[in-house]
Amino acid sequence: MGMLNLNQLISLQRQRRGSRQIQARGDGSTSLRLKRKRSPCQKDDNSLDGEIKGYSGPDLPEDIWCHIHSLMPLRDAAQAACVSRSFLGSWRCYPNLAFSEKTLGLNENARRNDRKSRDFASTVYRVLKNHSGIGVKTFKLDVFSFYNSHEISDADLENWLQIAIKPGIEELYLSLSLRIATYNFPCSLLSDGTGDSLRYLHFGSCIFHPTVRLGCLRSLTRLDLCTVCIAEDELECLISGCFALERFDLKLCDGIICLKIPCLQQLSHLEVLTCFGLHAVEIKAPNLSSFRFAGDLNVQLSLLGASRIKKYQRFCSGGTVFYARTELPSSMPNLETLTLYSDAEVRSEGMERISLLEEPSNLRKLSDHHHKKLKRVQMTNFSSVKALVELTCHILDSTVGLPIPLS
Repeated sequence: MGMLNLNQLISLQRQRRGSRQIQARGDGSTSLRLKRKRSPCQKDDNSLDGEIKGYSGPDLPEDIWCHIHSLMPLRDAAQAACVSRSFLGSWRCYPNLAFSEKTLGLNENARRNDRKSRDFASTVYRVLKNHSGIGVKTFKLDVFSFYNSHEISDADLENWLQIAIKPGIEELYLSLSLRIATYNFPCSLLSDGTGDSLRYLHFGSCIFHPTVRLGCLRSLTRLDLCTVCIAEDELECLISGCFALERFDLKLCDGIICLKIPCLQQLSHLEVLTCFGLHAVEIKAPNLSSFRFAGDLNVQLSLLGASRIKKYQRFCSGGTVFYARTELPSSMPNLETLTLYSDAEVRSEGMERISLLEEPSNLRKLSDHHHKKLKRVQMTNFSSVKALVELTCHILDSTVGLPIPLS
């Protein structure tokens, strides 16, 4: 249905452009109706009467109609423009362009994937061709299911990005295939001040080599990089200029060996997940409060500049209990919520087991460090592995009135 309405709208615009004639009065002056000042959204949309049979809506200012239109999802916005003269003009300046299999309704029926690719590319091309290129705030291009098909080429991607990325853009989301990063994002599109307004940037499966021309993304508050080919020094230079950055997610970026997070005052949430080449992480963000990390325990974590972490999640395989008993108490004194995931902790046959009812004198005593701010602990798949029992006893001894549900 969404595809049909988009095509109807495009056909309607073509008919109107072909049949439009300026009606002149007998004295040679043009109609007052055509003389009035028009916004970019009204370009080529001045002779609506008699050409569009539809509901014009109540008499509201144009900016109100544009705002209402901008709140609609892409398919709904296209449908509204097909039936309403008030929405037709604002369609050329529609600000939230989100193209994915879901938003275009391609996942609603079981058509062949090659046909989906063809329909997806055709729809994106037609919508962007009829867009004025003005007023785009959000541009989302999720071609995860279609990239590397013969219907969508790197040239297509670059053409679409050139149309949508203009000064004033706030959100840019580009997600390609997870198989391998082959598309080289042209940084020139965000250079010379174009990226100054950008608040959210997501790159998935592409090559990204930021240059000096890119400058500082001064408004960027969230950065997501997933399966992105980027050099270590390029990443460090990029994030060091993102002074407003509040959240940074780095996933499956194997080219990073030492991740250095500079002293970003606004950064509060950091995720570093499954970057297999990573050997060390240095964090100097003083106000970081939430940290998620998935990787080998051999990765060195330097948290000297991030003592305010309250929520910590760690994903690894083996050695988690020992890590929690020895390193966490001193490195995260303000910790309130701790989540540890380990898929090998209680499955090792060689681990010593004890009875939960035996004399506890033979259990090892840990340091006297107290978890004064720890508020919640939950242990799943709890067993009688000695190290796990020792950790539980340590938590009970070093906290006051803390419930520990076991399952």
